Amino acid sequence: MNRPDMNRPELQRRTGAPVSSALAQRIDSVSSLLVFVVTINGETFGLPIEHVRTVFRVIDVTPVPLAPPYVVGLINLRGKILTAVSLRQRLGLPTDTVNNAFAVCLKYEDEDFALIVDTVRDVVEVREADRLPASPHIADARAQLTLSIYRQGETLLPVLDIAKTVLAGTAAQAA
Repeated sequence: MNRPDMNRPELQRRTGAPVSSALAQRIDSVSSLLVFVVTINGETFGLPIEHVRTVFRVIDVTPVPLAPPYVVGLINLRGKILTAVSLRQRLGLPTDTVNNAFAVCLKYEDEDFALIVDTVRDVVEVREADRLPASPHIADARAQLTLSIYRQGETLLPVLDIAKTVLAGTAAQAA
């Protein structure tokens, strides 16, 4: 079923970048989507479940010289080296310590990333009927990372575009 896109054209106009990944096409063709819910600074965000591998506590981070500000370093997770990305930095929020923070191991294409978040919640199902058009009042940093916004009871749940969240601007736009 081919449904009109209620959300992404507005985001494309605001960010100047095409929405990445086959996930955007999949969202249009399904009636619901499973998302893993995380919080940053008291705000709730969803991550498409198909990218989530595991959740863990950050013990030690090795800084990476000359990395973008949102890359806080490298993390060793059971012998696998992950690039640690701060969701706080990606959203333009004040930074906080990453030691003992929660990280969500995400897989995008063939690479694993650790997305540093404040807390992790649960997996929820969002319905296509609850998807809202993007508001022009969303801050640009958030609009650039948002794939879709869903109504969840009395609150809104922005679902993040994984490619744009973990990759640098030009690399994510090419995806």
